[in-house]
Amino acid sequence: MSTPEQLVKDLERLVQESDSSQSEAGAQRERNHRYYAMEPLGNEMPGRSRYIDPSVMDTVESNKAFMREVFFSGRRTVKFLPTDGESQQDADAKTAYVNRQLKLNGWFQIFRDALHDAYVAKRCVVHVEWDEDEDVSIFSAVEASPDHLQWQLQQIADITDVDMESVQQNPDGTLTGRVRVITDSSRIKITLIPPENYFRDSYADYVENASFAIFSEDITRGELISQGFAPAQVSTLDSEERARRSEEDNARRSHDGLWNSYRVYSRTDEQEMVTTYTGYAWLDMSRYMDGAPDGVRLYKVRYADSEILRYEDGRHAVEEVSEMPFFEWTQYKVSHSSSGMCAADVMAPMQKTTSTMKRGIIDNMQMTNSTRWEVTSGAVKDLRALLDTTPGGVVKTRTPGAVRALETPQLSPMTMPALEMLETDKENRSGISRLSKCMNKDAVSNQNADNMIERLTTAAHKRISGEARDFAETFLVPIMRYIYTLGVRHDYRVYQLEVAGQQQEAVPQQWSEPAPLADVSVTLTPQEGVKQATSLMQMHQMLSMDPTLGMLYGLQQRHAMAEELFDLMGVEDASRFMMTPGSPEFMQTQQAMQEQQAMQQQQAMQ
Repeated sequence: MSTPEQLVKDLERLVQESDSSQSEAGAQRERNHRYYAMEPLGNEMPGRSRYIDPSVMDTVESNKAFMREVFFSGRRTVKFLPTDGESQQDADAKTAYVNRQLKLNGWFQIFRDALHDAYVAKRCVVHVEWDEDEDVSIFSAVEASPDHLQWQLQQIADITDVDMESVQQNPDGTLTGRVRVITDSSRIKITLIPPENYFRDSYADYVENASFAIFSEDITRGELISQGFAPAQVSTLDSEERARRSEEDNARRSHDGLWNSYRVYSRTDEQEMVTTYTGYAWLDMSRYMDGAPDGVRLYKVRYADSEILRYEDGRHAVEEVSEMPFFEWTQYKVSHSSSGMCAADVMAPMQKTTSTMKRGIIDNMQMTNSTRWEVTSGAVKDLRALLDTTPGGVVKTRTPGAVRALETPQLSPMTMPALEMLETDKENRSGISRLSKCMNKDAVSNQNADNMIERLTTAAHKRISGEARDFAETFLVPIMRYIYTLGVRHDYRVYQLEVAGQQQEAVPQQWSEPAPLADVSVTLTPQEGVKQATSLMQMHQMLSMDPTLGMLYGLQQRHAMAEELFDLMGVEDASRFMMTPGSPEFMQTQQAMQEQQAMQQQQAMQ
């Protein structure tokens, strides 16, 4: 019969099978990191220019800037749709809950780093889970009354345990001592996984179809112990080094040389790093452990140093789960393939070619300014004088005409057109034009119409806009729906969320599964939002002026129109500018207006 040790061996074989670092992908990622950091290309020659063209970095940062503008411009690019019998306000409350969880996880930082992985390292991978955790806080009570101490404890949310063993009662009935409070800090945890540390079924085109997915991470011994694992086992674990993955990580850090001190061996025992693996795989666990159910099921397994991790109570870190909580996005997805391509892949050859051409131009200019000399042997008294390029310098010779400047070859007349051809090719490959990056000064002239540049810029964004929509539909929407699902299953807290300018109470565990469908905004870029807002304003004017349609265009519809306009313009909270129908403030205002009208009618009748 198989044993838990055999389970680890089988998982290790899966890691070796899918380890892309053993394939060309690992070498490509390493190259992309170095090209992004503008490291030497490897074809440099002594005494020649070492110029590096920033094609990879320019393209990656331009893509990241565009995506940040789309998803962090204050507009709701993704929101849940109402389910049967549900109002839009209820759906907006669910969207607000998920957005809150994203912000609590530092979503902007994860978003920024995930895009960098996608554009440089071929793929970004996010792991989402419900993290069971607790916090310990200690405060001192000095001659505090029992009622006051009880009041202090009531101000702390999510208390699971209170330790008052060190608290003593004074003769006057007051309490003095240290109170140890344990609170439930469980939350939704989003982790960005380095692509070189992520291993999944390479025969599956998408992770939801994969038979396994495993990732490794380096954490401290102290963190493992705080997660509840047995200290005796944790003290025996160690970190590991894998050649290709270390090379990729070194390439990522080579811009400042920090990789030289990545491993620190002078730490205390609790701070030493340990390499752990978290694997999700479809397995028949009865083959490995006694008492496990028969049949192939999806399990989560944590192991390190060739052994399954054990909790303090002796349980193995093996549990059955319902889905793989991984979410991936690839910039250039190749159909029926587990991986694809990225901006750095298509721009790396361009960077090497352009760098070589520009080096030739720089070298030619250098030779023109500091030419080489033809010298008759023995005719120059001091050869050092030839190296002195000071204007008006003197070279002493024994024979007239013994020193003659060698002719410097002229640049080919095709050099500059060739560079322009490469720039055009760069735009075609990246999908981002110089005009859209505000790097084409010739676009601004008196002959241009006032909105021609804006229209040209919008047209130049078509491909990158498609990438943004693909990112929203295939990466952001699944993450948001899974966060909602985790909230329904585990989050018992009561949240006060601001929805449509009003405070609304939300209890995730009162919601139901499955997660509602999500809608990606038709207008992703701020420019598209302004254009759509202009169209809605025209619709508003038409509905307001038409007597028949005006009967259908009531207060609720006008408010919904205004809310949509504010959202398209990037204003998250429209309540600062207008009241909400049905709110107490609006009802009071309406009542005051009715009373004023009644008084005016009375006065008119008198």
